[in-house]
Order: sequence, then C-alpha cells, then structure tokens
Amino acid sequence: QGSISPANRPFMDVFSLPRRQIVENILALARKIVFPGIFDEYRVNNANLKYHIGMLTSELKQVIEDQVTRATLYSWKDTSPKATEECARRAQKISAEFLESLPLLRSILADDVDASLRGDPAAKSAEEIILCYPGVEAIFIHRVAHELHRLGVPLL
Repeated sequence: QGSISPANRPFMDVFSLPRRQIVENILALARKIVFPGIFDEYRVNNANLKYHIGMLTSELKQVIEDQVTRATLYSWKDTSPKATEECARRAQKISAEFLESLPLLRSILADDVDASLRGDPAAKSAEEIILCYPGVEAIFIHRVAHELHRLGVPLL
C-alpha cells in the first residue's frame, strides 16, 4: 500500500541506486579538497599539497562517476548495455565538470566562512568555524548538492 510497494514501483533496481555511504565519502573527499589540511588524517603542507589534492581529485572522480552512473540508470529505469554505456559516458562528463567547479566552490565557501567569522565575535579563526560550526557544514553540503543538481545528476 505504501509508495515503495512493488505495485507502485514496478521497476525498482536497487542495485543501481547510489549508495548513501559512498555519497558521504564523496562529501568527505570534496571537503578535504576544498579545505585542505583541516579534515585530513595526515599533515598537509606546501610541500605535499599538490600531490595531496591530485590523489583526492583522482579518487573523487572515480567515485562520482560510479554514483552518477548508478543514479542516472535508476532514474532512466533502463539497465540495458546501451543505457549503461550512455550513463557512464554522461557520468564521466559530469564528474569532470564537477571537479572543474571546485575552485569556485572553494571561493564561495571561503566567503561563507568569512561571513561567519565577521558575524560571530566569539569565533577565533576560520579553521574553528570550518571544524565546529554546523551551519558551515550544512552550507557545504548544500553547495555540493546544488552543483551536482545543476550538472543534471538526478539523485544524490
């Protein structure tokens, strides 16, 4: 009787749904790229920054491609080889465009953090705001989701 019953969803290929845990990993990788050194497990400095960003970017590209392919296949309700190939092609383009948008996203988020720093007299640093303010986390997630939506990702 509910909206997820087989009668209401005659095509439900749960294997092509994006995976929540992997989507969370996309956010974690993007966060490490946008705010290098703040959320990383190891020390990031000027000597290893380029290598660090390159590794994260490579991993993020692969993960986004897979999840966008899954989301598109699910929304198309077609798992034929031809559809799979087309979804994978689109996912490659979308992931490249998303990665190209990260410098602008970083700039916009820097403005968001700066506004929080100016607006809260108790705040001591941008790093404190990035690490501790849940509003900045919510804005970060919203901005990433908005960019993926703008690029035509149907479900992430």
